[in-house]
Amino acid sequence: MGAPQNPAKRFFEWSSAEKCFKYYDKEKQENVMVKLPFKFLYLDQMITVKGWSESHQSGIWSNEVPTTSKDILMVKTKKGEIAKGTYKDIKEKVVAAGARYVQSVYIFMPDGEIANLQLKGSALAAWSEFTQKSRRRLPDEWVTIKTVEDKKKGATKYSQPVFQFDGSITQLDAERADTCFDILKDHFKEYLGAPPADPAQADHDEVEVDDPAW
Repeated sequence: MGAPQNPAKRFFEWSSAEKCFKYYDKEKQENVMVKLPFKFLYLDQMITVKGWSESHQSGIWSNEVPTTSKDILMVKTKKGEIAKGTYKDIKEKVVAAGARYVQSVYIFMPDGEIANLQLKGSALAAWSEFTQKSRRRLPDEWVTIKTVEDKKKGATKYSQPVFQFDGSITQLDAERADTCFDILKDHFKEYLGAPPADPAQADHDEVEVDDPAW
């Protein structure tokens, strides 16, 4: 039996060059750019590993886990498993293989869809800074990216999304978001054997922020 189907409909990644989020459309078999503003409500987040292996000529991926210190990641390419263990234990091997730490942030979209942000590099650095002192506000307020910061590290230029709160959600949106969180909770109960924490009380590990230009 395979893993339960993820309830997220789209998986967004930050495109530094295009200065917006993008997702892969399976039917069209192409990346779709989603121009700003980009609005969402936080539901929960997990940890995973993604990248590209030159030696295997394959993408690198792993399962999702709640913490870097306790939960076991199984990191794979199309040729098989390349590492297994907690992220803290396998980090050096994973990075050497061509992959990086990714925060998998589950979100509720204004149209009622469950989606996912795959945050790494500059986007993860911005998200970490934004949520460091505001996590308790996340369940009750919309988050919007309206603007972008242009950054530079050495000779590398890149862009970083600017996360900001954009007003409290309505009672109707709260009820719709609660329904989506229950769907997500049921998914992770099957996927992990335990539900995710209440997002207002979540106690995640310290964020692992790699080179923001990656």
